[in-house]
Amino acid sequence: MTLSMPKKKAKGKKSTKTNQKRKYIQKSDWYVLAGLAVFIIAALFTRPEEASALEEAIFLFFYVESGFLIPIFFAITQLGSVYFFAALSLLYLFMKNYVIVLRLLMAGSLAYLLSGVGKDLFGRGRPDEVFGNIEFHDMMVRGPGFPSGHTAMAVALGIVLYNHTPKKWHIPIIVMTFLAAISRMVLGVHTPLDIVGGAAIGWMSAMLFRHVKIRDRTP
Repeated sequence: MTLSMPKKKAKGKKSTKTNQKRKYIQKSDWYVLAGLAVFIIAALFTRPEEASALEEAIFLFFYVESGFLIPIFFAITQLGSVYFFAALSLLYLFMKNYVIVLRLLMAGSLAYLLSGVGKDLFGRGRPDEVFGNIEFHDMMVRGPGFPSGHTAMAVALGIVLYNHTPKKWHIPIIVMTFLAAISRMVLGVHTPLDIVGGAAIGWMSAMLFRHVKIRDRTP
């Protein structure tokens, strides 16, 4: 009797751990699938050189022709640039926080690659081609519009930072990520569907690696 009791407990613990592991994996899979579903929906509604009246109305609501907001949002839009990605990674490398460095590199690199592939596949024009009579306020843009690479990068980096910073930073991170996304419309270089597609890619890129275990063995 004394020998059988520990065995039963051990089995119970093993079964509980197995169930928890299965539930854990399924949850992370749903996050990625949700992002994929949003991207597919956005892609289905895109047209190479045209847009719906609703999309045009949303774009024109955010678009700014001139004024003091342009340099402000030009600075904010850099949060989705590869330069900010590199600077942020180097900052955490200098701080010797190697876990965040690896997560930033994984999520950011995948977001950059997927958005580039998406542009080649869909080849949607920029707002000046889709809506006409639109002036770019970011002259560094090139290539097709869908999906937005800056938005993908900003969302991917934002999620990584959100998951590895104190709660007091969560709201500022969400706000700045949102502003980085809409800055692409303010500057006249992306349509709303470009933003949605980019955000979905950024979400998938971060969530795909969210539950990858990284151990910091630095002495």
